[in-house]
Amino acid sequence: MALKSMQHVRAAFEPIAGQGIVCDNVIVCDSGVLCTPDLTKLPYRRARRPIFPLDRVLPLDR
Repeated sequence: MALKSMQHVRAAFEPIAGQGIVCDNVIVCDSGVLCTPDLTKLPYRRARRPIFPLDRVLPLDR
């Protein structure tokens, strides 16, 4: 089964996924278009850098 959804599908299918009725688990894949879960692929043009989770942000010195 393939669904075009980001997150709300989990509420419906995760409870039955582990029971072997549909499948053993829910697999999230990246279609690479508008709704990618990989935020580094989005064209941020005006975001101040560095910004988490796009860039590796080092811990602050205390």
